Amino acid sequence: MTEAELEPIAEGWIRYQLAAEGSAEQTANWDFVSTAFDIRAGDPELLWRLILAIHSSDQSDDVQCVLSAGPLEELLSYHGPAFIEAVEHKANVDPAFARLLGGMYRHRMSDDVWRRVTNITKRS
Repeated sequence: MTEAELEPIAEGWIRYQLAAEGSAEQTANWDFVSTAFDIRAGDPELLWRLILAIHSSDQSDDVQCVLSAGPLEELLSYHGPAFIEAVEHKANVDPAFARLLGGMYRHRMSDDVWRRVTNITKRS
């Protein structure tokens, strides 16, 4: 999937998160959230790119909170060893991304991945 194809998914996911519960706006954007769930289940590299696209598009507290406790937490819980270096690099160059890591629970992260996440959050 190209960045151009990923962008509308990220934007729809954001619109869903910002819409009032049960609103027509939320209903209209459900397919983007559903697509994001499919990505989360089957393509960790694409999930990482989606996380970055969402983060770069909207850094509001509402969006970042859901991004942190949802897609990012799942990526690191199920694919942490493969992505922790990329996460560390992004956190080192983007303080807002580093703060994003503070909104996660350990969930299923390995000891090493969780230690590295907490080291980032201590610095931010």
